[in-house]
Amino acid sequence: MISLRFLVITSNQECLLEKAIGCLNSLRVLFIARCENLKCLFEGNRHPNLINLRTLTIAHCPSLTSLSLNIKDLTALEILIIVDCKELNLMEGEGSHNLELSLQKLVIRGLPKLEVLPQWLKRSANTLQMLEVGDCENFTTFPEWLPCLKSLQQLGIDNCSKLLSLPEGMQGLTKLTRLNITLCPDLIRKCKEDWLKIAHVPKVRLGDARLEDQLKIRYSYGWHNKFWRTSWRERQEILRIATLESQEALHFHESKQGLYGLHGIS
Repeated sequence: MISLRFLVITSNQECLLEKAIGCLNSLRVLFIARCENLKCLFEGNRHPNLINLRTLTIAHCPSLTSLSLNIKDLTALEILIIVDCKELNLMEGEGSHNLELSLQKLVIRGLPKLEVLPQWLKRSANTLQMLEVGDCENFTTFPEWLPCLKSLQQLGIDNCSKLLSLPEGMQGLTKLTRLNITLCPDLIRKCKEDWLKIAHVPKVRLGDARLEDQLKIRYSYGWHNKFWRTSWRERQEILRIATLESQEALHFHESKQGLYGLHGIS
């Protein structure tokens, strides 16, 4: 178990047990999904020793209110995906000013309590390459520091009806090569009026098609829906494929024999 690299968790508990995960210091990919009663990831202030975690996905946890996992403990994290957690507040960790994060991809979908991006994301200004925000009905504004994300290559905004404009200084995102905005009528209209703000982006898509159909993100909302509709045997095959596909993104150089899966801590 100490060398476990890939873990999928479903649970009926309100909090996961730190002792069940804390020893997995080789864990690279963690999926937490379909935990209907889960309110916090770990009990109290105890955090597992996830120093090598590269990908964290939290999906379809309607009771989750807090990550309760200090971002500073996930300094190796590269991919963070949060989907369909209607009570989740991402503002936790705002007081951690001395963080050195290395996020490369952030996907946030289905978080009605999200109004602005969390301040801790700014700590990945030199590494973040892809940012997607979708189905966040109360998301109203991007922070003024968004142009500080100098490594950002892809920005996707989908079905955020209260978002009215992009921040000033978008021209500072010199590496941005793709901008997708869908199902945001007011924002789309504003972008057309202020086209110079995004004229430097080679590929701009403004329209009505769903964002996940355009970007084809590997670990998207659609991927999770497909995963949880299948039988356990089919899930094993999906996980096997997903694990292999994630190797390049996570810089895995070990052989496939080092990858295992465990389903259902409850």
